[in-house]
Amino acid sequence: MKVTHIIDSGGYYGAEVMLVHLCQAQQKAGLQVEVISIGTRGNYKKPLEEKLEAYGIPYLPWRMLALPDIRESFKILKYCRNGGTDVIHSHGYKGNILLGLIPKRWRKIPVITTVHGYIHQKQFNKMFINQWLDRFYLPKLDAVVLVSEGMRHQVPHGKIGKKLHVIPNGIPDASNGEAYEPISFFKRGDYKITAIGRLSLEKNFQFLISVLKKLLVHLPQSKLVIYGDGSERDNLQNLINQLNLKDHVFLPGYTNNTTQAYRNTDVFVNCSLTEGMPITILEALREGCAIVASSIPANREVLPKNTQYAVISELIEDQFVTALIKLKELPREKSQTLKLFFKDHYTSKTCAERYISLYTEEMLSLERDKNEVA
Repeated sequence: MKVTHIIDSGGYYGAEVMLVHLCQAQQKAGLQVEVISIGTRGNYKKPLEEKLEAYGIPYLPWRMLALPDIRESFKILKYCRNGGTDVIHSHGYKGNILLGLIPKRWRKIPVITTVHGYIHQKQFNKMFINQWLDRFYLPKLDAVVLVSEGMRHQVPHGKIGKKLHVIPNGIPDASNGEAYEPISFFKRGDYKITAIGRLSLEKNFQFLISVLKKLLVHLPQSKLVIYGDGSERDNLQNLINQLNLKDHVFLPGYTNNTTQAYRNTDVFVNCSLTEGMPITILEALREGCAIVASSIPANREVLPKNTQYAVISELIEDQFVTALIKLKELPREKSQTLKLFFKDHYTSKTCAERYISLYTEEMLSLERDKNEVA
């Protein structure tokens, strides 16, 4: 079976990490995989493309105009047909719109999509339009996969009907990060707090910085490192300066080695306003890292309920402070409970098996449709 994945990536974060892990697991299962990496003309090699190349995953840089163009839709479809693709798997609005523009009877290849999550838009802008178009075209695809049950309200599930599925993301059961190298910002005796993600409004890192300011009243040795880059970097740095936290909060930028980050921290924090499936929480679970997470549906769904090492908190500063203080009082040993929970629920092998089952189902459905027409 050959699967062609399609994505227009903006960095190397949750959806991109998940895609790489899924491709690796599918290759191990014997599938032939390829990634069409969409970008605008003039784009240099994207971070995702660098990762695909490093891991030996075949990919094709596909540069086009920013606006959806049905001519590109047919070019992609022709490329897939000529290359023997059995299933097209889209990840994001660009692929969904491009493939949704072509009627199903003309595609003749099953097209499924994974919805990794939407960013709430408070105003009418380009992203608002893209997300509206995405929701419009989702019912026109052969299958729609959500990465968590809590996302059902984000899509037109009534129009999608039985084509709607839920397959949680997965990551490898063993990390492949480099050797342990403590970040120099943390010193012996510090209470080390880490967050990882795109520096954007929905990740809500300005809230976490304000939480740290209050936490210092109780635990003056606390330090926070936020890995990632994005449009909010300058605003976050300005807030750090305004609150006089330069010695306690560090923005080192993007890291290729998140394993090192989890192993060199006491607590991992996810304070997002919205998530599809929080890959960073899966990574923290795999390393047995204590976690404080915002009480949003995706976070509540993914975290175990029976351990004091994983705390769900409302987005109230004092509640986050209380949670961080309580975790500081627990034994420093990493929780084995979290590691076992991860292995039982969120490995990329399990994720790949569920997708292969869906691919097979859609291929059989297409054959039945052809036979009925004949």
